[in-house]
Amino acid sequence: MKKIILFACAVVMASTSFAQVTVPTKNGDFNLRLIGRTNIDFGTNVAGDGKNAHDHYTNGAALTDTRLGISATFAENWYAKMELSYDKKALSFKDVYVGYKFNSKHALQIGNFWEPYSNKPMGTLNWRFIGDASIDILSVNSRRLGIGYMYTTDPVNITLGAFSDGSADAKALNQGYALAGKVIFRPILNEDDNKKIESVLHLGIAANYTNSPVEYTLSSSLPYAFESRGFGALTAFKATPKSIARYEGEFIYIKKKWYVEGHYLSNYFNLAGKDFFAQGASLQGSYLLIGNQQNYDKKTGWAKIPAPKSLELLARVDFLDMNFGKKVEKISFFSFGQSCDVTVGLNYYFNKYVNAKLNYIYGKSFVEND
Repeated sequence: MKKIILFACAVVMASTSFAQVTVPTKNGDFNLRLIGRTNIDFGTNVAGDGKNAHDHYTNGAALTDTRLGISATFAENWYAKMELSYDKKALSFKDVYVGYKFNSKHALQIGNFWEPYSNKPMGTLNWRFIGDASIDILSVNSRRLGIGYMYTTDPVNITLGAFSDGSADAKALNQGYALAGKVIFRPILNEDDNKKIESVLHLGIAANYTNSPVEYTLSSSLPYAFESRGFGALTAFKATPKSIARYEGEFIYIKKKWYVEGHYLSNYFNLAGKDFFAQGASLQGSYLLIGNQQNYDKKTGWAKIPAPKSLELLARVDFLDMNFGKKVEKISFFSFGQSCDVTVGLNYYFNKYVNAKLNYIYGKSFVEND
């Protein structure tokens, strides 16, 4: 199956940040900040010749995600965050946690938050593209209830966590568990006199093991945000795996106006006593047509959006392989397949909280219905 899609979309991502309200306490100041944002998508699609069901797309606009919450620091070393989201006609909890900083290097956090795996935790404001990469389906699916430890220095970041396989909204009592860890090493890190990062080489590895009785669905569609219908969808399975082991390798390189980032993700599933394998890779990069410096956060290990008034030209290539290493064996609950897509875009950053994006996506999928 082959498809071509043209997706032109301007997305405005607005985050409001009100003045902090500071109240003196016995052990230090109490800082409270109101946070929020909303995503607005406008889209038009052109795909195929209309002879296939996947060719029928609609045009229009969508309010895809609206957030409102608070973050706080208190009693010198404590911090907390609570955030609600309204999406697809439903309210749900996002980040709900409290943490303690022992010093500048060590911190402990407990609550509902992302496991330390993949770049999904980086947040909407740091997205370079309108939609997720195709390979993001191989990452963790959502935030989880758990406890995490963070070690942060200039050359190294280490994050470890243990989680229930349930979120703040989960009602199931029979939940499994997940163990996750991520290590980042920066062999190159150059800063100016104001501690502004001018260049960095970031190398990271991560692993995640989930053992859960909860039914799990793995499905893929090419990465665009407006249309809800899967484009060239590769629906893999909906089953209850005994376990899922995930592995990731990544790199980020930033030098002045240039930014390059690559990821490799793999998943191993144990179903009905058999092992299955899925993998994917992505490479993305950008150059500032207007602006002087790409941004990077040492604490999180994420590439952040450029400074306000920057204009960015960017591109991304994704490849996803869900043949599971079992092409020769007929398995009723799998649809084997591969997908590849190329996205080029143009981003303009009005200020710290508002930006506009334009994406063109070319994609192909190859599906085998075994």
